Amino acid sequence: MRTANKILFAIATVFVLAASPGWTEERACRPSLSNLWHCPSNQEAQPKAKPTTTERACRPSLSNGYHCPGTASVPEAAPEPKRTVHREVQPCRPSLSNGYHCPGQAAPSASTKTQLGKDQYSTEAQAAAHCPRDTVVWANTSTGVYHYAGTHWYGNTKFGAYMCEGDTVGSGVRRAKNEVPPHP
Repeated sequence: MRTANKILFAIATVFVLAASPGWTEERACRPSLSNLWHCPSNQEAQPKAKPTTTERACRPSLSNGYHCPGTASVPEAAPEPKRTVHREVQPCRPSLSNGYHCPGQAAPSASTKTQLGKDQYSTEAQAAAHCPRDTVVWANTSTGVYHYAGTHWYGNTKFGAYMCEGDTVGSGVRRAKNEVPPHP
């Protein structure tokens, strides 16, 4: 019986509060996000008249194409001259971007890389005649690496010469790391 009294008391309280004047009065509408910043009224049902005295002055902007209606287009002002920044001149350093030579310096020519040095030969036969008991190798003169016959780079680099393998030690040319000497 006690639970029934509690339920009756709760229902009576709801009816008393619903009948009170604070709950029955309508509150004034306030614009908010829940009503999309708009309160219904009789005045807003009629079309709004454009205010004539409170119009803002037109400003050129992206939305109006940088032009205000009713105004003559103003010729664009001359651009300001660019300021020159004086920087300290850095000395030229040979790099890939300048072809490994600086202006005013002699560029390394192909002829200097193809000039045959001591114990270097333009043909394989000349090298074989110079060292009949040694292995003939192709020395890439631009990289300082030599290659054995039958390998991809043997005789196929842009700059190079035929040499005897024994002569490469004194000239500073080394064997390619991934190649092994051929078996006689």
